[in-house]
Amino acid sequence: MAMNKYPPVFFSFELSFRDNTEKDRIVFKELSGVLMELEDISDNSIQQHVPTSAKFSNLILKCGLAPKDSEIVTWCLGTLNGNSADSVETKDIVVNLLDEAGNAHKSWSFIKAWPVKWTISDLENNLVIDNLEFAYSFLE
Repeated sequence: MAMNKYPPVFFSFELSFRDNTEKDRIVFKELSGVLMELEDISDNSIQQHVPTSAKFSNLILKCGLAPKDSEIVTWCLGTLNGNSADSVETKDIVVNLLDEAGNAHKSWSFIKAWPVKWTISDLENNLVIDNLEFAYSFLE
């Protein structure tokens, strides 16, 4: 089967836990923050830059709809409402780029992720997620 050479006309982003079932998936319209940058230090005495470590920006997902009983929602609520003295539970999450038929074209895995911020609105059995932001330790 030949792959279409053109990007999909419509696409969305699907968030799930790395080892999750079909039940816990949230679809978003926008994604940003998939950025890895190599930091360096500058040694002006010898005019040299030395690489130090990789730095990752926060993952930001926008315009999503999630059931209130979703494990992802429960994890986010527990983390964001928790006491800062408590340890934060990290999880491996996956974001898939979906075409108009729901087929995944690209996947990103965010290792040891945790929610840091969200903006939500409450509907009867669902949450409208305007903005959901994660920090993470590594990107695959």
